Amino acid sequence: MSQRILEATPEPAPEVLRPVRSIGRRVGLPSGRALLGAFLVTVSVVGLFATFRRAQEDLGSPYVVVATTVPAGQVITAEDLAIRHLDLGEIADRTLTAEADAIGAVAVQTLLPGQLVQRGHILAPVPGVDEGAPPTFEVSFALDRPRALGGRLQPGEVVDVVATLDADGTSCATVVAGDARVVAAGTTGDEVLTGGGPYTVTLAIPEDRAVLGLIFALDRSDVTIVRATRAQELDLGGSFCGELPNVDGSEG
Repeated sequence: MSQRILEATPEPAPEVLRPVRSIGRRVGLPSGRALLGAFLVTVSVVGLFATFRRAQEDLGSPYVVVATTVPAGQVITAEDLAIRHLDLGEIADRTLTAEADAIGAVAVQTLLPGQLVQRGHILAPVPGVDEGAPPTFEVSFALDRPRALGGRLQPGEVVDVVATLDADGTSCATVVAGDARVVAAGTTGDEVLTGGGPYTVTLAIPEDRAVLGLIFALDRSDVTIVRATRAQELDLGGSFCGELPNVDGSEG
């Protein structure tokens, strides 16, 4: 019997794992060309912005326009206004250029979005009057300068209006409007240069009876304005009466 010789096949030796080497791109600093490119882009953006700003300015000067509908009689707020650069030509002098000139004013007509705010569209607040002050009546009239403190009235001053009334042989000087506030005073046109002509005064008066009394006095008597701003502790109320002289010059 033959003996079979079995030859064992040797097992392969285990494979030795070696670390895989990763080859990556090394991050370096930007080159000079890249830096120059970034600088040129920045300069370009700044130049475009400056050009845009100049283009905006070339459109014209800034003027106040209405941003929302403002009904007549309503007080104008900052939210009602916007600024637009325009070239207005002849009407530029009548149009407001700063929002502050319109804020707190009253619209004398309904203002629509996009409309220019002109001086004739608003009634500016009375100088020296708080926003919460009671409403007032305003009345304008012309006086000779000597009867209006020599034409030296300033907006915001407080004045008394005295009228001289004659009746039944007696003449009385009476305060017809006390604690009235000056809204405006002065002359217009060529009269400003010459200093002549009537001196127009606009007063804000809180009492309706005082307004009626003043209008009556303007039609029937001589009216004189007395400055009360520097005499707040004094009271000019009441009347002073005297008998009228007879035609021959003697008192009656």
